[in-house]
Amino acid sequence: MKVTVFEMAEKAYYQLMRARIPDRDAELRQILTAMTKHLQPNVAARITNELLAHMAIETGFLEVFIPILREEFDLDHDRERVLFLVQQNPRIFSYIADRFNDDKEIVKSAVEQQGNLLSYASNRLKNDLDVVLSAIRNYSPALSLAGPMVKNDEALLKRLIEENPYAHYFVSLATESLKNDKDFVLPLLSRDAFIYEFLSDRLKSDPDIQAAIRNQDDGFRK
Repeated sequence: MKVTVFEMAEKAYYQLMRARIPDRDAELRQILTAMTKHLQPNVAARITNELLAHMAIETGFLEVFIPILREEFDLDHDRERVLFLVQQNPRIFSYIADRFNDDKEIVKSAVEQQGNLLSYASNRLKNDLDVVLSAIRNYSPALSLAGPMVKNDEALLKRLIEENPYAHYFVSLATESLKNDKDFVLPLLSRDAFIYEFLSDRLKSDPDIQAAIRNQDDGFRK
């Protein structure tokens, strides 16, 4: 019966999980060698490559495979390989971000699947509206990881607030200059009175702000 690469990868994975943690890198090499020793060298290399890729994509213990992946796949330089792996398993980005954190295609591929990975992006890309929106779409708190240019983007915040019933959450993440911008804040109070908690003392005492809050209270009581 022909054994598939998937079945070989599953077997290698479970054998590896039984290995002692300090020896897992060496153990994995031994497992892969044993599995492919009957093959021609070029075929063995291809199968080993496929096995490693499969395990990297499917595993929940990615840290086990990163050292050998770096060596076998040259993750520090092989951009196309990195992009493919990140597309399949975004967590890989967190392990290679030191080399590719300013590569927009790779970063966007990671954050549009797992928004909290924005924390590993470069400062330039944390201020890239396209990248940040990709992260926010699947993880709203990603805005907290964005750069100041994005957090101070009035149009973006208004858009997020309009799309989200918890407007105060996005206001809480805005820069101080926006939180102190009466023209920005006042229209939003009618959507979410909790915004008031994040305003400066100056704005909290503003007559128009006070009136907006009273209107909210009156509407609630009615």
